Amino acid sequence: MPDKIKEMLGINYYGCSDIGLVRIENQDSYGKFPQNDFDLYTEKGQLFIVADGMGGHVGGKEASSTAVETISRVYLESTSPDKLQILKNSFDKANLAIYGKSTSSDQYKRMGTTCSLLLLRGEQGYFAHVGDSRIYRIENNKIEQITEDHTKVREMLKNGLLTPKEAENYPSKSVLARAMGVEETVKADFRDDLTVRKGQSYILCSDGLAKVSKEEILEIVGENSPKDSCDKLIALANERGGKDNVTVLVIKITAQKSEPDSKPTKKRKFPFLKTFLVITVLVLIALGFQFRKRIAKVFDFNSPNKVNTENSSVSKKPVEEKPNYAGTNYGMLIQADKLYKKGDLESALRLYKKILYNEPMHLGALQGVNNIASDYMNMAEKLREKNDYSDALVFYKRVREIQPSNERVQKLIEECQIHINNNTADTSSASGK
Repeated sequence: MPDKIKEMLGINYYGCSDIGLVRIENQDSYGKFPQNDFDLYTEKGQLFIVADGMGGHVGGKEASSTAVETISRVYLESTSPDKLQILKNSFDKANLAIYGKSTSSDQYKRMGTTCSLLLLRGEQGYFAHVGDSRIYRIENNKIEQITEDHTKVREMLKNGLLTPKEAENYPSKSVLARAMGVEETVKADFRDDLTVRKGQSYILCSDGLAKVSKEEILEIVGENSPKDSCDKLIALANERGGKDNVTVLVIKITAQKSEPDSKPTKKRKFPFLKTFLVITVLVLIALGFQFRKRIAKVFDFNSPNKVNTENSSVSKKPVEEKPNYAGTNYGMLIQADKLYKKGDLESALRLYKKILYNEPMHLGALQGVNNIASDYMNMAEKLREKNDYSDALVFYKRVREIQPSNERVQKLIEECQIHINNNTADTSSASGK
């Protein structure tokens, strides 16, 4: 009877983030860990995170990136078998890291972030969540939000202070009741009882997708690949105003056949002749090794072609070592991150782009490119506030090179050019008098 073939699970995944049409900085951060591994059956499984820095607060980007970096590092470095406890520890450490920064610097005062995390490991799923980013699950052509929004209006609705109709029109619907980093401890939701099955889809998103309904998400994800789903959902959010940054991760659970369940089988016996030949060959090989040195001395003694490797100048010539990052995305990412931290944005950008040329979905490089675009945007804004339109224009154009679809940047470029032209005209008029 043939061995039974197990049906194991796999994933198709894509994630991306967009600044939207109004904000001058993308304060969302996201990641998938381990970055270059898609196996659900490893010890760590697959970890997905979305964090949305608190809108309007200085340091929102710092808060969201600190959450993603700290949680992923704590989880990947932990050796405990208790995955749920690791996730709780990672949330606590990320919260303290953000809170510590916010209380030690006026620049980051009261910064915070939402954070939604999904861990898929074999047939078991976990999530951790605080804030109003969301995780949806699609199964059997039905969609369910498996996280709860931690907003003031949601709490009032739960406590009977508002009716569902009143909640729909309530002002400041997005004011958070809970967030990571705003207090010394964080109250988050955790679950470890998700069952992962073939045909499911999971969607993690920041609240920039709030104007896209569950039914629209169901239709788009159901009919498209993860990449096309992300692109279409973000485009739809921008069509409806694009007033916030929007980040979307789409994970589709697939099936793949594994090795069959093998049962002990009797070893086939070789016929006598084959057994004799095998033994003979093994004996000859053993004898060959035993007398190899003696034979080598007889035939190689004083041979003109023999090279003395101990004294050869060729053997002592040092081998030129090349940086080990030159041919690997991982190494290039480390180098690019170092350049970014040193402030060499142009060199860092070139390396990030090279990584994306080799691997368009590389999350670390995408994050790096977005960080550089945000830095250039901040530089341009500060120069524009000082009426230094010429220098501001240089940085706006650099942002446009990175984010060519950013309509706000295009408008700011046009505005700077108008001011520059007007100043030039005024100067010409003055010199003509």
